[in-house]
Amino acid sequence: EKIYPIIAAGAGSEIVFPLPCDEEGRLCMASLPAITARLENMDAVLLGPGLGRSEELTRLVQAVLLRCRAPLVLDADGINAVAGHIDVLRGCACPVVLTPHDGEFLRLGGDPKADDRTRETMRLASRSHAVVLLKGSRTVITDGLNTYVNHTGNPGLATGGSGDVLAGMIVSLLGQHIMPLEAAAAAARRCGRPCGPGAGGIRHGAGGSAFAHSATFTVRVILLRKKFALLLTLISIFLTGCAAKSPAQQPLTFRTALLEAGGCSFTAAVTADYGETTAGFTLDASFAPDTGASLTVTAPETIAGITAHVKDSTADVSFDNTQLGLGSLANGRLAPLAAPYVLGQSWAGAYIDSTGTEDGLLRATYRLGYDKQELVVDTWFTEEPFTPQYAEISADGRMVLSIRISNFAMQ
Repeated sequence: EKIYPIIAAGAGSEIVFPLPCDEEGRLCMASLPAITARLENMDAVLLGPGLGRSEELTRLVQAVLLRCRAPLVLDADGINAVAGHIDVLRGCACPVVLTPHDGEFLRLGGDPKADDRTRETMRLASRSHAVVLLKGSRTVITDGLNTYVNHTGNPGLATGGSGDVLAGMIVSLLGQHIMPLEAAAAAARRCGRPCGPGAGGIRHGAGGSAFAHSATFTVRVILLRKKFALLLTLISIFLTGCAAKSPAQQPLTFRTALLEAGGCSFTAAVTADYGETTAGFTLDASFAPDTGASLTVTAPETIAGITAHVKDSTADVSFDNTQLGLGSLANGRLAPLAAPYVLGQSWAGAYIDSTGTEDGLLRATYRLGYDKQELVVDTWFTEEPFTPQYAEISADGRMVLSIRISNFAMQ
């Protein structure tokens, strides 16, 4: 409120509005109702630049994170407000992009001097359930599973205000329904490109696990080689003309709801294709991101009653008081009992490769794992309510499991 007359007088096309503040001009908790009311109409949110620090601001930032549903970029003092409270990030109801420099990264619990900055950034992304963009001479952008490394820019980007420009570019891309990881990577490259003519680029890391990345390979990002503003305008027009709700956003909203609920339960009718033969099974399953999938076989009758718990690449199977431990990958083939776990992992955290609509259903394609262990998981959702109906799991380019899903419920 104290600076509103000055800012409003100098604003061009920006829409500004006053908010309650404390005696020193910093936002206070009294502004939360007005902020919450406006969040409902936001396509994307940037929180942090120029915010300042106080105990009340810390509470305000955390409250906004818990109420926001749109993709949110947390920068500068917004990051400082969650330092030591990373649990708030894990429990927030929106996709979050963190943009720390080394000092902020340290306060979030990361080690900016680690020998492997990429691995360390992936660790923070996995712990926080956020996309993390660690600024530096080689900016690392990761969601804990998929990683980009930006090689553009020069030391001039350490100038005050450059980070605000980067955060603004990310939120502008999020507002046009570009996925958070790709929005952060594209903004980092574009922000650094004018400063490094003729050299640099984005590199995408691939590895066997979230914490073990292998040699990187150059990715030609077509989006960034075109006339940037023109292409984004065309994308915005295309998305606006196609649907009231962005197909790209709905799987993220579903993911947020799943993580908020702590898991889901469903019935899976699984058909396994072994090439020469097929087999069908019906499973009552539940999934939780932290503990894995539990299931009970209900059909066929010959094996009904078998229970199993699946996490990572192992499974514990019980029947008639006998317990066995085995892998969910048998002779290179995905075991049907792994289907609920693979589906849950895909919905909760796998890389979303593409989205689209088919026969009135929204299809989301997820990629889980890397190299020879990579699985492609296609899931078809109804839109109202947004629930999974059917899925296909493919390995080595061939569909191996198809799953009809019923009785789906958040836990």
